Amino acid sequence: MFCVGDVFTGKVKEKASLQSLSTVKKKRKQFTKSPPNLKNNLFLIFEDYSIAEVSNLKPIFAYKKAHGAPSVYPNASMMKLKVHILSLIAPLMAMVLLSSCAEQYNIAGNASLPKLNGQMLYLQDNFAAERPRVMDSCLVVHGEFQFLGEVDTAMFVQLYVGNESVLPVVLESGTVKITVDNASQQVRGGKYNDRLYKFFRKREQLQNQLWELDQQYYSHLNRGTATKEVYNNLKKQGIKIMGKIDALETKFVMDNYDNPLGPGMFLMLGEAYPVPVMTEQLRKIYDSAPPSFKKNPRVARFVNHAQRFTFPL
Repeated sequence: MFCVGDVFTGKVKEKASLQSLSTVKKKRKQFTKSPPNLKNNLFLIFEDYSIAEVSNLKPIFAYKKAHGAPSVYPNASMMKLKVHILSLIAPLMAMVLLSSCAEQYNIAGNASLPKLNGQMLYLQDNFAAERPRVMDSCLVVHGEFQFLGEVDTAMFVQLYVGNESVLPVVLESGTVKITVDNASQQVRGGKYNDRLYKFFRKREQLQNQLWELDQQYYSHLNRGTATKEVYNNLKKQGIKIMGKIDALETKFVMDNYDNPLGPGMFLMLGEAYPVPVMTEQLRKIYDSAPPSFKKNPRVARFVNHAQRFTFPL
């Protein structure tokens, strides 16, 4: 939108604050009907116009040119300058809009482990094109650390201390808090991170049940009661729990096909083996996936490398 300021025609002063293009067209008709003896006193002052809107005023300029009127602007070069400035500002505005769409992350952490103090931490993309890529780094000072930055879109990465992977985290808009101590690693904040660690807690409960079965078996061994019947019973329970874990992981990836969690977890499951392999679980996930998931560069690269391997269970 723009407004035309005061329109002067001879001694007549008419206030013309135009709020729509239809009003401009009405005024245009008035100008084209102006008496010839007033044409030399016709000039307009534009404020806040756009290039598209100025282009719709060409008939007014045509009238001026046809009747030999002076410049439509008090200074014609001023109008050209404004149009030029607009052409320079437009790309800058576009850049601002694009940057506002970027994911600005803030990861604040607390590491109570003494061995981490003074250590460098890294956020690493393990599935980059040719080799793992470090996305960000920071130093642990007095047990605290912080990552600040932005990425084009939310990204699934791993937090590293040296060459040791500590935990996965999603770079996403907002503040994420990480706590690392002897007991556990906790990540809170951000819709993707909250969803990811809610899944991890459910899986951990099932994994703890497997650990308890192991402890029961070792207890039977120590007491000399580890009979074949006991072993088969514990094994049966273990297979059932492993099936629940498999189903939980599969459902999580499928529920997140369209965001960073799906591809990220799919590739984490593939990392469990020394070489890229398409297990039955991964094959099921991949075969059921939409084209957007299969075209993900990281997923496509992993599957391409794994095609030569089979892993029957």
